[in-house]
Amino acid sequence: MPRRYDDLQPEELPEVLREAVRRQDVDERERELRMDRESYEQAAQEMGISRVELDRAAAASHAATVTRIRRGRRIRNTVTGAAMALLAVAGVYRVANPPEPEPAAWTFESTAQAWSGDFNPRSTGRAGQEGGRGVIQVERFVAEDDGRYWANLNTASVPPSLKGHETITLRIRGDGGLGRARLFVENGATERWRSPDIPVGTEWRTVTFRMDQLEHQIRPDSRSSWRGERGGAPGAVTGVSLKVGHPFNPTDARGRVEVDDLRID
Repeated sequence: MPRRYDDLQPEELPEVLREAVRRQDVDERERELRMDRESYEQAAQEMGISRVELDRAAAASHAATVTRIRRGRRIRNTVTGAAMALLAVAGVYRVANPPEPEPAAWTFESTAQAWSGDFNPRSTGRAGQEGGRGVIQVERFVAEDDGRYWANLNTASVPPSLKGHETITLRIRGDGGLGRARLFVENGATERWRSPDIPVGTEWRTVTFRMDQLEHQIRPDSRSSWRGERGGAPGAVTGVSLKVGHPFNPTDARGRVEVDDLRID
């Protein structure tokens, strides 16, 4: 049996009132629509337009609307297709003609580049940034049990990749005590690229290497020896290091090496 208004509980009344208002709005809209339709029909009759002619006009109007929608859809599809084709062409061009990579440069004047020293435990000296230059000062080399000794100037302030770069340039000089150095581009502890030998004189000298002149070296872990690997120009990198220890200089060598204006293009 349907419930009546008088049967409702007080907490049900707000919802019932909202439903009554909604129904009243719907009824009002339907009434207005019906009055509009009747008004248009009456106006058509006064103009001598029959119901059949109204139906034909409605069909023609609908057909025109459908045609307009389809034409707009075709235009949008054509524009979208052309845009996709342009993007594809641009993508192919970008792959075939990649932009030149940004150069990486170190002036040794910024503390943000964070160059620091690394010596084997038995050797003594210092390395870092001094007076706007990178400096390695070796006081004494003492080999470890495996015969190795090292004095390095390192930075981890490098771009994530050197892919597309072609050359490395630096300025270097010493005091005559350490006659040779090498520059290394490193990717973690198991991959690196070693420059050719760099003679170190007492006057500033600018040295440039092509990337394909670097020797690619790998090893399975940090305790193993390095071995040469064919090919493999630097891609992902984690650091750059200037080294003057074993085997580039003898154990009795000591002295100072300075580097400046290091640049990878």
